[in-house]
Amino acid sequence: VAFVATEVQASALLWEAAEEVMQTALLEHNNVLRRAIEKHRGYEVKTEGDFFLVAFSETSDAVRFCVETQTDLMLAQWPEALLRLPEACTVLDDSGEPVWRGLRVRMGLHVGEPICEPDARTRRMD
Repeated sequence: VAFVATEVQASALLWEAAEEVMQTALLEHNNVLRRAIEKHRGYEVKTEGDFFLVAFSETSDAVRFCVETQTDLMLAQWPEALLRLPEACTVLDDSGEPVWRGLRVRMGLHVGEPICEPDARTRRMD
């Protein structure tokens, strides 16, 4: 089993700087991630705020999810006000190609056997 944990970089700063903009941006973030989860046969284990924990039965699906989601996030329809913030503005490489645009989402991939325990509240595996 492969697990991917994601979170938005500098989210506390972004929420403090532009709460209304972040509400819209978080909806776009969630939509991008959920489309990618479905596309790559993942299972959304848990979501809290801007954090996602996703399980994949195949490691290759998890890797593809991470790589393609980063591209999808760069192409997402971010609010213009978000793109004016230093933590979410477009960053170009030396050749002028964008390397960051919009919310920056960290992703950690872990592979191994899980310890499965049902969550008392949701009754889902945690």
